[in-house]
Amino acid sequence: MKKLLLTLALIPAAAPAQQTLSTLVDRNRVLLIFTPTALDGRYGEQFEAFNHHEADLRARDLIVIPLVQQPGPANLSPALHALQPPHISDDEQLTIRRRFHIAASDFTVILLGKDGGEKLRSTIPVTIARLNRTIDAMPMRKEEMRKPPK
Repeated sequence: MKKLLLTLALIPAAAPAQQTLSTLVDRNRVLLIFTPTALDGRYGEQFEAFNHHEADLRARDLIVIPLVQQPGPANLSPALHALQPPHISDDEQLTIRRRFHIAASDFTVILLGKDGGEKLRSTIPVTIARLNRTIDAMPMRKEEMRKPPK
């Protein structure tokens, strides 16, 4: 029951059925995870690095967008699944791949700030420590940390 409540608490409120990258940045930081297949070991390793860190990701207003060229079985925990937008269309996924120059065979992780700018790019899985350090060094995040919690 506790896990169900945690999962429900992480679900974004009333999000539209389809999202575009431009509708997500501004109020969120976005982590794009490009992978050729859901069975790629790096893809699994990336999500494994996030296990048990959902609160860190949520506190940093992070949305995770997996862009899987050849989908397979989902390997996201329910809490991490809740950090994803509802649906990114195939056309939008192609647009995102083109914008960041990512081939279908590439594994790449890209962090976008709330300004939409690229803040981190890696061709290997990113640790939660590196991700947190990168986000916490951003001027907007520093401002958020100075404000009292709501």
